[in-house]
Amino acid sequence: MQRLLLDRRQVLAGLVGAVGAASLPLPALSAPVPDDLTLWLQETVTATPELRAPDLTGAPADAVTSALLKAGEGMTRAWGLDPFIPDWRTAISSVLVPAKCQERPSYLTEYAAIAADIEWLATRLGDHASAIDILSFAVFPEPIAAVARLGRYRAFILHEFARFLIAQGGFRRFAPLQNYAGFMGGPFTGPDLPHRGLGR
Repeated sequence: MQRLLLDRRQVLAGLVGAVGAASLPLPALSAPVPDDLTLWLQETVTATPELRAPDLTGAPADAVTSALLKAGEGMTRAWGLDPFIPDWRTAISSVLVPAKCQERPSYLTEYAAIAADIEWLATRLGDHASAIDILSFAVFPEPIAAVARLGRYRAFILHEFARFLIAQGGFRRFAPLQNYAGFMGGPFTGPDLPHRGLGR
């Protein structure tokens, strides 16, 4: 049995920078992971037309969306942003997932495969929270290959969802960035300026 360090602060620092990550009350956790599960996480996922079909678009099955929402919810809780889960659940299910599945290249088949992995791992561990913690925050001694089961999860779920949640207002919710000022995007004209001043 191998012991893996779940360092949430380290993962988040790579996504939003050290300043934002340092503010989050996220102690490192450790969890025993059986060797066979470690091998399963690091297993290369063989590409097949059904599994990797970027041209196949459409709406994901409800079970797929449900698994993805559990992943987003688990990540949000880990970062201490529980009050915003309802808003972000709506944003993930009505904005991010449809956009990623209905346009090419589509994540439709990637999402289906990852959702199946989430459910398999949750069944194995007994709950979704433990599965999401390991998939999102387990630190391995060796780099994770992009084609590995865990690598696919982190590329298509952890990194994409983190960027999306930050774009949906995450910066305003990280304490040291509360007074972030500067251009935030949008037109330069109009009554609502596209920036946040100090104290806003």
